[in-house]
Amino acid sequence: MQNWARVIPIALATGKLPSLHHPLSKRLPTVAAQDVGLLAAELLPGEPRGIVSIEGLRRVSALDVARALGNASGREIGAYEVPRDEWPAMLLRAGLGADHAQLVIDLYDTHNAGRIDVEEGVGEQRFGTTEFAEVMASMLPDNAAVKCAFSMEDRDALPIFADGIRNPRTPDYACMAARYHRIGLAGLVRSYRFQRILSALSDSNDDFIFF
Repeated sequence: MQNWARVIPIALATGKLPSLHHPLSKRLPTVAAQDVGLLAAELLPGEPRGIVSIEGLRRVSALDVARALGNASGREIGAYEVPRDEWPAMLLRAGLGADHAQLVIDLYDTHNAGRIDVEEGVGEQRFGTTEFAEVMASMLPDNAAVKCAFSMEDRDALPIFADGIRNPRTPDYACMAARYHRIGLAGLVRSYRFQRILSALSDSNDDFIFF
């Protein structure tokens, strides 16, 4: 669930949550990091258990994620399906090498085709107890809208790209991005690379990450 933190700043800045999950209504398994940690702490001292998978109490779609973020932030946020033909250029602009970008594309193509899931009858399936809305709220910086002085008027003043997504390269956006950098989640890249990724996402508006 926490992987969505990487695109929260752009969603707050533009009102659109980018996603490579197609269609946006497709529900996918996701899990809170703390639930993974608790399960690992339970399993590691014991005997080998074979394959053990874990996901949250219920599967969510990109639409659900946008809705949860909107409820937590008090802003109107909608999910945005990044067109498939824009993925390669967007990922290259984000700083990925050609081979890495192709791996990401292959991953999402396979996932969107329904070929990645827990295999029924194989191993043990467990479920976390943390709700997605709880995780989403925990990832928001306190009073971000006030401390960053970001208003709807600020948003409306941002330049608009051809695809209708506003350019978040503003002091207010940088303020929000800096706050998210301090979240310190495992796998969250440092500020320079983070900004390069988000700068690329603003053109095509993607969540290229994200379970």
